[in-house]
Amino acid sequence: MIFRGSVVQAATPDRFRGRVMAVDYVVGAGVPRLGNFEAGAVASLTSPAISAISGGLGTIAGALLIRLAFPPWPATTREPSPPRPTTHPRTPPSRPEAAQRASSPST
Repeated sequence: MIFRGSVVQAATPDRFRGRVMAVDYVVGAGVPRLGNFEAGAVASLTSPAISAISGGLGTIAGALLIRLAFPPWPATTREPSPPRPTTHPRTPPSRPEAAQRASSPST
């Protein structure tokens, strides 16, 4: 629950954060109760095993329906990160003048 709340807060624009957090709270508090009711109702009519299997299949079907009903979200709206350096960070930059001084005879 804490991780989900952190992700929701980080990904939601400031102007929508209160509304989105309220919906997130209602879903987080209410949906498990609906699942418990469904599991109990099906188990009382059939068996606990059928209740568990039908609940899992219902979850998969619901996820597929949501995926088909809504277009995919954009990956991100944040600024792209800067390009990574091509050299290893521990590799010192090459300095040709230092190499020339080391190879030339001193007087």
